[in-house]
Amino acid sequence: MVKDDNASCPSRRGFMSFLATIALAPRVLAHGRLPVTSPLPTEGVFSIGDLQLESGTVLRQAFVGYKTHGRLNADRTNGILYPTQFGAQHSDIEWVIGPGRALDSDRYFIIAVDQLGNGISSSPSNTPAPQDRARFPTITIRDDVAAQYRLVTDGFGLPSLALVTGYSMGAQQAFQWAVSHPDLVKRIAPRSRGSMPGGVFRRPSTSRSCTGPLDQKTRTMS
Repeated sequence: MVKDDNASCPSRRGFMSFLATIALAPRVLAHGRLPVTSPLPTEGVFSIGDLQLESGTVLRQAFVGYKTHGRLNADRTNGILYPTQFGAQHSDIEWVIGPGRALDSDRYFIIAVDQLGNGISSSPSNTPAPQDRARFPTITIRDDVAAQYRLVTDGFGLPSLALVTGYSMGAQQAFQWAVSHPDLVKRIAPRSRGSMPGGVFRRPSTSRSCTGPLDQKTRTMS
């Protein structure tokens, strides 16, 4: 007789039920222009549709997660894009955002955007077959920026970005923004501890419990 460990451990059984609920829950995707009138932090998932990747593969029905802080000004020019780094989600990077902080939400409209493959944006764990799990396509930094460009222009309708900033792999995305869209980005502020090997992994992430094991393992440098 095979013993069912889940049956003998209520806490584990409850946790597994929770994961199943998360996996099967319908994802609410926003299409078209996103609301930008509220100064309160707003989370969402923006539907991109089919995304042509640098590899030549098409990521079907792609989407990106985000959270906004602050309010857009009248000419929509105070936007800051803040991409997550490898292994992080937007909740992990919010500590620099707020009134009077480095990313001042009283002055700027800040978009913390989830990198592809981080468990919120399109990832191995939340993409349906035939591109799920190990079959999820390889993603590059240019692909991240292409998805974010759709969010910024199609989703929020911004004509420019006052700043793109990020840490570690978020910094790589900031550099790529300046290369791919120099007319749209006014300035970049990449941040990294590249001189300290492994330093980026010293502070463990706090929101990984529902991220699939393959998420962000298909990342490549471009």
